[in-house]
Amino acid sequence: MTGEENKKAFFATMPGILLGAAAFIALLGVFLWFQSRPPSVEVPKEVNVAQTATLTSSHSSTAYPPALVIDGNLETSWNAEGSAPQSIDFELAQPAKIVRLHLVMNQDPAGNTRHLVLGRASTTGGYLLLHEFKGATADKGVLDFSPPTPWEGIRQIRIETAESPSWVSWREIEIYGTLK
Repeated sequence: MTGEENKKAFFATMPGILLGAAAFIALLGVFLWFQSRPPSVEVPKEVNVAQTATLTSSHSSTAYPPALVIDGNLETSWNAEGSAPQSIDFELAQPAKIVRLHLVMNQDPAGNTRHLVLGRASTTGGYLLLHEFKGATADKGVLDFSPPTPWEGIRQIRIETAESPSWVSWREIEIYGTLK
């Protein structure tokens, strides 16, 4: 082969060489990207842990039992059939990290209320005040709260109505978090 023919052959194979080099660099980049990623950690999904809790209340009737606050139906409710103070307790199957509360009122007449959210890490220790809802509320009103940092290791939650112009009753109570 002459020098001119070698030159033509070299330039004829150049696109293939460049394409191969580009493919190699792309594969190397993908490989290095996978190597630099931290191992995948499965993040627990937040769920309504109230739905699996054992419920008790300070008082209720057979027509309006505590289980109605976790049935997903806003047309049913737990009713203490009495004035404040009244409470409803959620005993979780295991400790949880609580990230959000969503409470739907069943209240007639409307007016000022005060509701305490109490929690504890065991079934025998004392309750600690986690949050207080205070202000004017009305039927089907929503009280929603997310703590700035999740409440860790909670085994029991008590929603205690300390003040209300009506009998104490809730349409729905949702407690979002992850079980340990």
